[in-house]
This record gives sequence, C-alpha cells and structure tokens, in this order.
Amino acid sequence: MDSQNACMALLQCESEPEVQRVLDTTPEMSDPANWRPIDGRESNFNVVTNQASTGSKALTELCTNMVDAVLMKHAHERSVPLRGQNAPQSVLEGVRRLVALPGTMTGRLADADSDRPLREFATQNLVIGVTGGTRRDDSLCFTFVDNGEGQHPSEFHSTFLSLSTGTKTDIPFVQGKYNMGSSGVLSYCGERWFKLIVSKRYSRDGNWGWTLVRRRPTSGAPIAEYFSLDNAIQEFEVEWIMPLMLNSGQPDDVVAPRSGTIIKLYDYQMESTVSFRNFREALNLNLVSTVLPIRLMDYRYPAARSRGGRRAIGVDERPLYGIEYQLLKNHAQDPEFTPNESDDVQGERNHIGRISDPYLGRINISAIVLPKDLPGWLRPSNTRERVFHSVNGQVQFTEGRNYVSTRCRLPGLKDRIILIVDASELTETAHNDVWKGDRENIRHTRQGGLYVNAVTETIRNSQYLKDLQHRLREEELDNVVSQGSTELFQSLVNEDPNVAQLLPYGELVTTPRGPTQGPEEYVGRFSPTILRLVGRALRENGVDIAVGGRRRVTFETDVVNDYLDRPDNRGDVLTTSGLSRLGYDCSLSNGRLVVNFSCVNDPNLVGTTLVGRLGLTDDSMFQPIFEDVEFNVLADRQPAPPGPPRSPRPVDPTPHVEPPQTKWMTRDGRRVDEAETEVWPEDYGDQDGGTVTDLGDDIKLYCINYDNAHFMNFLARQPNELSRRVATEQYRLAMLVSMLSIEDAFNRMESSQSKTELEEHIDEIRRLHAQSSATVVMTLTRTLPEIVNPSAIEDPDDS
Repeated sequence: MDSQNACMALLQCESEPEVQRVLDTTPEMSDPANWRPIDGRESNFNVVTNQASTGSKALTELCTNMVDAVLMKHAHERSVPLRGQNAPQSVLEGVRRLVALPGTMTGRLADADSDRPLREFATQNLVIGVTGGTRRDDSLCFTFVDNGEGQHPSEFHSTFLSLSTGTKTDIPFVQGKYNMGSSGVLSYCGERWFKLIVSKRYSRDGNWGWTLVRRRPTSGAPIAEYFSLDNAIQEFEVEWIMPLMLNSGQPDDVVAPRSGTIIKLYDYQMESTVSFRNFREALNLNLVSTVLPIRLMDYRYPAARSRGGRRAIGVDERPLYGIEYQLLKNHAQDPEFTPNESDDVQGERNHIGRISDPYLGRINISAIVLPKDLPGWLRPSNTRERVFHSVNGQVQFTEGRNYVSTRCRLPGLKDRIILIVDASELTETAHNDVWKGDRENIRHTRQGGLYVNAVTETIRNSQYLKDLQHRLREEELDNVVSQGSTELFQSLVNEDPNVAQLLPYGELVTTPRGPTQGPEEYVGRFSPTILRLVGRALRENGVDIAVGGRRRVTFETDVVNDYLDRPDNRGDVLTTSGLSRLGYDCSLSNGRLVVNFSCVNDPNLVGTTLVGRLGLTDDSMFQPIFEDVEFNVLADRQPAPPGPPRSPRPVDPTPHVEPPQTKWMTRDGRRVDEAETEVWPEDYGDQDGGTVTDLGDDIKLYCINYDNAHFMNFLARQPNELSRRVATEQYRLAMLVSMLSIEDAFNRMESSQSKTELEEHIDEIRRLHAQSSATVVMTLTRTLPEIVNPSAIEDPDDS
C-alpha cells in the first residue's frame, strides 16, 4: 500500500461515501484484520458515546487540544519544563511566558491592542478549515490544523488513540486534561464515525504518521476502531502537507504545515450546518476564550473577485477567539471580515465579585453589559444562555435568562448582561466534586450546591448590578407616561376597583417623571491608599459571625472600580492566616469593598475570636495596605431587635394607583402624538400585540403595538380625528388590562416545577397572549356594546 497516496486521498474526500470508496479500493484498508479497537477495548463505546451532548461542544474540545499542543511546543522550544514548580502555573501564565503575543501583556486575547498580530499568529499556527456543501442536506467537513508539538507515529496509541491515559493531567498550563477531545467528536461524524488523524513531531526528526478512525461496520455495538497495518501506524516522508483545497482544485498554500497535527472530521453533525456564522457562534458559546487565536477558513464560497482579499479565491475567513473577545472587541476591524456583518458588541468588562473559600478555592465573576439592541446570536430566539462558568476559557456550565431573572433577582438585566464566572482557580478537590464527568453540568450534591449558592449570592448582592438595573429602568421610564393616560387609568379603576388588583402594589398617582439626574460619577485611584472597616462598633467590639453562617462587612477604600478585574496590574484581596477558617466573596463599587465572610461549620470554634487582617495589593504598590479585623464566633448570631411598629395607613375605599408604564411600539420608531416609540423587535410583525419588559423591583414596561393590523383597520374606519383618538385610548387601556391579567394570573401560581418550566418561556407566553388580545380587544370594547344592549336582549313579553 502506498501510504502517502492513501493519506492524501483521504484528505481530499469531502463526504462519508467518498471515504468509503477509498477504503473499498484499498485492499489493506478493506481487510477487517487491519483494524484495532481504540484503547484496546472492545467496550470503548461506553466512553466514546457518553461525552459531549452537542456537536459544537465536542468541537471545542478539539480547539482546546490544538491550543495545548501549541503551548507545549513553545515550552519544548524554550526548554521550559512542562511540570513542576518551574513550569507556568496557569494557562494565562503559559501564554505570557511561552508565546508572548504582541499587544497582550496579560495573556488575555480580549486585552489585545490590535487584531492584526492575532490574525497572523492564528494563520500560522491554528486553523479550522470548513469544506463541503452549502445546502442543509449537504455534508460538512472540518479540518483542524495546528502547528503544535505533534506526535511521532509510535506515540499515537498513548495520545490520539487513548481513552484512559490522561497524558496532560499534571501539566498546569494546559486546558484539556481528560482525553475527551480524542474521541468526543466521533459520534457526531456521520453514521460511520470517520476521523482522519495526521501528525508529525515538531522536532521534524521523524515521518508523518496517520490513521483513520471509524465505527466498526460489522458490530451492532458502536465500537470505535482505527486502521493499523501490521499493528503499526502508517507513515511517510514529505516536507509539508497542504490539507485544504481551493474551489479551483488547487491546494491552499497558505495552510501548509511542516509539522504538527491535522485532524479531519467527515459529515459532521452540528446544531446548524448551513450558515458559516451559525457554527462560529456555536463554538464561541462554548468558549469564553480560545486562549490562543484561531482562524476559521470556509472554502464553501464561490470566488468573488470584487470582494478582495481571500474571498477573491473563494475563502471566507473569520476569527475565533471566544465569546469574551466577541463581546468586548469588534472583529469588523479584520480586513477579511465581511462588511456590515459584525455581530460583536464592543462592551466593557465590569468586576462583580470574587469568592475565596477554603474548600472551593477562588472564583472571579465579571459582567459585560449588552446594548439594548442585541446582536442576532444573543437574542432569546437563538440562545438563552447568559451566565458562562468557565475553566481556563472553556465553558463548563451555563445558566439562562431565567436564572438571572429569578435566582439572582435581576429581571431587568436578563437581556442586558453576560456574566462570566471564572472557576479556573478552584481547588483540585472542588474541581472534581463540582463538575460532572461530561464537564457540561454541575453535580447535584452538597459540594455542587455550595458552589452554585456562592456564585448566586455574589451576583444577587452585587451593588454594581443593582445600580445598573436601576439606571436602565430609569432610562426606560423617562418620558413614558403621559398625564392623560394616568387620569384615564385612574378613571377605569374608579369604575371597577378590581382592576387595581392586577397591579403588584397600589401607589398614589404621580405626575409624569422627567429626566432623572444620576449620581456624580465616582473617580478612584489607580492603587488604594485607604482601607477602613465601616462601623465604629465593629472596629471596637469585633464582628459577630455564626458557625456555618455568613456575615457581610463593608470596607471604605479609594481605588477604582475595576481594580480587581482590570487587564493590567490587576489588584488582589489578601487575608492573613488568622482568618484562614473564613471564606469570603467580595465586590468593589464606588469606594466600597463589600466582603461577605463565611465561617466553616466547626462547633469547636464557638466562643473563639479570629484575629487577622484584610488587605489590598497590586504590583505597583511598595507593600499591601491592610486593615485589622476581629471575628467573634458564635453558635448562632442573634438578629437585631425589631423597631417600633409602623402606624397603620388609612384605608381609602377608592384605590389610587399608579398605572403601569406603557409605551407605543411601531414598525419604524416614528413618534405617535409627539411621544417616542419603540421600534419593533426584529421578528415582530403587524399581528403582534406587544411586549412586557421586566425592569426589576416589580416594575414592568408594557409596550403596545400601535401598528397592529387589526387596530389599524379599526382606526381607518373611524369618521374623524376625535373618534380616532378615542379609539386609540380604548385600545391602549384594553390591551394594558389584558396584558396585566396574565401577569397577575402567573404571579398567583404557587411555586412548583410547572411554574419554573413556564417561567423559562414567559416571554413567548406574553407574546402569544398579547397577539391574541390585539385581535379581539376592539371588538370587545366597541362592537359588543353596540350589539349586546338592553334593547337587543329585551323580551317583548316583559314590556
């Protein structure tokens, strides 16, 4: 068998049937005796088929393996040990020490000064080629090409073809340590699981080796096996390989590795296989950061000379850097990026909190604020994920909009923030206890619950997020309500007080609000010069904390808000050994460092006093700044005595209420009666009735579709301007009461699993209800009273 020709033939295949034809026409490959089970196990399907739950998640494992290979190659070339105290102790340290990407002193891609060096590095080192058809039923192939350490043919068995040997377990600066990337993609490679592996050691002191993995065709059980002639990996000698072909039929010489690894997946099945950008976003949603830049190259496009660049030869290139970069930067600066197709946000990272716990380790939480007009890939119709738990850039677990709204009690932010929970510094024990084996879910155990509760409490108690929700709510409500609609709604309540019961509270009628004056902007120092425990009694008598309990303590400081999360010279919180029995999470906002201490559940601590110091430090400070603090450990902390009871409020037989905030929604955002309107969401139309936006603190904004087709038809039949104005207010009030009714019905539901499941889809329920209401409200409001009246139903015999 000509080993090189067989390998090149497989690289040029673009579907399962084409691969099968190569096997059928190569006697050695069609002989079952030349195929061996992966890991030497006939039962390897138990591992292969129980890994990633989606094709995109499995692909990200291959991205991780590519990046690890490049990092380890740079370590070998610099004679930096892979293991031990002299090795880089984290992924970011590995990027800084080993690769040193220009413009990224911190090692984080999102902190890069320019996209150009990232693009150049990716093209030379990390490429994913996409080939196949462009129709939904066409096959899709992915070719992963890395200029990493590569493997000798003799090492394939213990690396690419291993399921149980964690070869990178004790290397602290890599991401993938569990062998998932070697086999997790197989069950998504069509029906036959074809996966081609080609590799050459970076030192170039050996040949290229290759093998093909498949699902055993003669077995009912899904056994993964690989080609091995005479029990050896096939090899051949050639200076470089060009694995990707242009539409012209010529090989693409831009991607021509002399060593490293090439992996090709055939007929790969993902959640969406048509749009290039669909699978780019699917990959991004599984990667907070790719750690090193990756280049996506799609060869499925026709040549377009008018487009310039690589599109002129039929290659559409995109960056793949992870969701963090996509939210914080703008890929449109990339000259290969298609104009007017940027879905990036250009947001700002904000520190939310830091958790430090003796068992859990350290967890950092940050938020990226989103614009009101979400990019398509983040709209609720496409994804509900809003909270991304990551380890070394790889997403381990996600939470949706409902989690932000209900568990974190921030409903006004469910579509305005992305929360990134960096769990890279979990202790090894916590890492194994918290994540399930698939690394997509959290274990439903005490340890998993401890992690989730700590993160949830930190998000929920974040003063920054509370202030952000308040500010966004004020922006939404400015100039929303007119005096006339307030009076009309009060008249409706006076006529039928039951309407007031649909509201969360009854409040005094207020005049329309004007623009709000925000607080003076806080300006802090680059490094802190002040750290002082707030509360004289706490400074003099100590802080009481219960065994197994939590206690919130505030410190005054003068440092900038992003001190604990900024890319350069990031600050840190320190505690001395006297406080080692206390865990904590902290957040920093406007000169207040809020620290939530938690005490270990050890009864032997009752009656003791923990004396220590809490400090702040960064690399530019000569020494840390500390504040002394004492904790009195109690069996149970007594709550503060209640104050005097409030005097009862006088009962008003006629409820005076503030109507819910309403706003017109139009197709083009034009003004209606001089009032500003909301533009229709992208997927709305003239059959929709409106939307409900939860702004937090039981305040909702009701947007009613002025351009609803049924209302427009009714309005067109009105004889004069006065009739149209009357009909407009009737439509507004009728829609408002109808929309209030479903909110009231949902709020009255008892807490249950059914309510939780409904809550996840509450926006769709609201939309359907408003749509159906808009169809009939004017008929019920105007037509029924004309048809059904005393004269129409009066019995002649009663006269």
